[in-house]
Amino acid sequence: NHALSENGILLLEPHSFGVVKNIGQPPPSWCSAKSGLFSEKPHICLDENFWDEQSSTATKRWFIIDASTGDVARYASTYQAYTDKQYRSLLKECSFEAIEFYPSLGEAKGKHQTDLIAIVARKPVEGN
Repeated sequence: NHALSENGILLLEPHSFGVVKNIGQPPPSWCSAKSGLFSEKPHICLDENFWDEQSSTATKRWFIIDASTGDVARYASTYQAYTDKQYRSLLKECSFEAIEFYPSLGEAKGKHQTDLIAIVARKPVEGN
């Protein structure tokens, strides 16, 4: 909030609640690859996903097993899910106003566009 000038506009493009929940629900899986995101060498990738209903978080974990050495590297990513009501409440708590929700920022209708929502809020003028 302090980084914006008075009457400044905040633009967010987070994942929707349902998308985050879906990230945590697939069953464990694995694949082999000659190279990939986590290693440029041949490896096996084991992945698992978790959804925690109480905290509304999805966690993805990857175990990368080097094909020649058997060394294992571990990676993880956690996503926090918020409902539109929760986003609105958080933004109001930070003194934002004129909070509006949109399907996404872009015009393209690709998969990634439907995974995202756009939120626009305005920082009020001091004294209003």
